[in-house]
Amino acid sequence: MIVIQIDDIKLKSLNQGYRFNRKTGRMYINKDYRQFKDEITKLTNLNARDLKPPYQVSIEFESYLDIDNPIKAILDGIEDSEVIKNDKDILRLFVIKRHIPRGRPGKLKITVESIKEE
Repeated sequence: MIVIQIDDIKLKSLNQGYRFNRKTGRMYINKDYRQFKDEITKLTNLNARDLKPPYQVSIEFESYLDIDNPIKAILDGIEDSEVIKNDKDILRLFVIKRHIPRGRPGKLKITVESIKEE
């Protein structure tokens, strides 16, 4: 089991993460979103263990954001850190959000476990 706990974090929304370049016609990841994902990756690397798929991931956070907005960046971060091989191997995902006022820093706790397939 891997537990990552971060206090005093400002979660980013996937809604704010992607931008469209009208000249090229392509989507790109905005700098703030990329930095947030990279922060998750870096902090997860400190706790990395060799877990085998399939996985169960629990995410608890405090934020004013919609419950689904930061999830993609968090999952991408733990995949980039190689704690999990591929997020397609996550069979169970639990998310708990505690609402806090906008502008206040929140907390984030991520738990990753290997599970037996049913």
